[in-house]
Amino acid sequence: MGILTDKLAQLTHFESERLIVRHAVMADAQDMYELLREDEVIRWLHAPKLTSVKQAAEESIAGYHFTDPMGKYVIVERTTNKMIGGIDIRPNEINNAAEIGYMLNIHYWGKGYMTEAVRSLIAKAFELGVHRVEARHAPLNEASGRVMQRVGMTREGVLRDAEKLPNGQYVDNVIYGIINSN
Repeated sequence: MGILTDKLAQLTHFESERLIVRHAVMADAQDMYELLREDEVIRWLHAPKLTSVKQAAEESIAGYHFTDPMGKYVIVERTTNKMIGGIDIRPNEINNAAEIGYMLNIHYWGKGYMTEAVRSLIAKAFELGVHRVEARHAPLNEASGRVMQRVGMTREGVLRDAEKLPNGQYVDNVIYGIINSN
């Protein structure tokens, strides 16, 4: 592991005004099921549509979060303690950079939660010494692009047919980035 990876491995949680961002726990299974059973949420993800709380526990939490928790977090609404989404950061040691991705329970869309979570994760990444953070979205996933714009990321271009979705469809990726100016 490199220095950046070592630092990220130690980041188990962080907070913002309305959110707690932490590693998943098995008690999140019901909320994870609610999140990943919605077609609108999983449309752009490389995750299966969940059909049960048991599947959420076994595949999403134990199989994904627990097997390699570094950089993988759930987003919890502070006032209700409900897990409402997920966010991850994937370091690139060679370039001192990281890519982020995120998902949010459909019932929490349009309330600024994801903007708040992404802004907080970028701030943490910069505190850890990351020079560049980037994110991508499919052109039709405009809401994701708006989050990127709201947190100060710059649209840098389009990667043609850069991603193969689980349904076999290739989609372009619009790429955004932000540089640590400190």
